[in-house]
Amino acid sequence: MTDTALCGRPTSRGDDAPHPSQAAMTRVPLQRLAPIVMHGELDIRTANELRPDLLRALTHSQDGLDLDFGALTFCDCSGVNLLLALHQQAQDEGKRITISSAPPAVERILVLTCTRDLFMPAPVNGAAQPAHTTDHSVTKDSRPAPKNRL
Repeated sequence: MTDTALCGRPTSRGDDAPHPSQAAMTRVPLQRLAPIVMHGELDIRTANELRPDLLRALTHSQDGLDLDFGALTFCDCSGVNLLLALHQQAQDEGKRITISSAPPAVERILVLTCTRDLFMPAPVNGAAQPAHTTDHSVTKDSRPAPKNRL
């Protein structure tokens, strides 16, 4: 059995699809890392509305949460702040938060904010964890460098 919340409120049966400007999450219970599937946008409004549900899911999980952002269409700094709050709570509870899937735009904001490594999945069977290989380098533009003024 799964629980679904749409912007912090349970959805009615048959109304599982979020509006394009909303986010939704689905929690599948009874696993060591509780999987959470996010859909839609994770912005200031939805992050604040989903925060209590995600913190509750973390508290009730055995070892933490595994976030699947594969269907997330947008994430801004409010979403990153929510992730950092979840990470801090997980640390306080001796648990962890992982992000198992994310679209390139979400990966990019995590890399640019130097937070991606906080949410990497743990190595399997003690194997070395591969380095994050997605190229998020910023290319240098063709404008001349500014002159030093003293």
